[in-house]
Amino acid sequence: MLEVKELRSGYGKGVVLHGIDLKVEERQAVALLGRNGMGKTTLIRSICGLEPPTVTGGTVTLAGEGILGLSNYEIARRGLALVPQGRRVFGTLTVEENLRIGHRPTDGGWDLGKVYELFPRLAERRNQPSGVLSGGEQQMLAIGRALMTNPLVVLMDEPSEGLAPAIRDVVRDTLIALKEDGQTILVAEQNVDLALDVADRLAVIGESGRIEWEGDPAELRNDPVLMNDLVGL
Repeated sequence: MLEVKELRSGYGKGVVLHGIDLKVEERQAVALLGRNGMGKTTLIRSICGLEPPTVTGGTVTLAGEGILGLSNYEIARRGLALVPQGRRVFGTLTVEENLRIGHRPTDGGWDLGKVYELFPRLAERRNQPSGVLSGGEQQMLAIGRALMTNPLVVLMDEPSEGLAPAIRDVVRDTLIALKEDGQTILVAEQNVDLALDVADRLAVIGESGRIEWEGDPAELRNDPVLMNDLVGL
């Protein structure tokens, strides 16, 4: 569904990604791990066509179609949705306006009713400006807004960042439910426990700016030495 080959990207003269190879199969959830500064956000932004960073080589394909070099809105129209780091909701718009703004109707797909069923709290606050929501509510809204585009693949950048433990559990349970419903997901996450819980497969970016390890979450969970070597835990 989503495939990255030999992707090189960075900022100014500094190269962060030195040839990333990563594949996310249809209906699969892949978690991207790595210590701070290893390039998780750089990879997510590069895939989505956001600048900075600047991509200097490699390919990105979505459902067999090359998307590298397209504008970010063209990439979104082809079926890639982003839940960005920091939520980035439109604070002056209501919850419902945020959800409606990018809605692409699909038969049997995501609509207001399905999002409100997933996140009842958003239904309760549908007419309130999103800027007054809590951080957890804004994260729910950011996820719901991405789903309203009925994407082929959802990319999430640090969805648990800055959230209380109880809200992190909600995010975790939501990702598991989406995966079980068949949504293809790539999530960059600093919270290793959350990543282990939701992912079918893990990929770890190392200091080389490449994927240094890829495999089953159970393998990493059961090997504390490997865990420490890869992510410092």
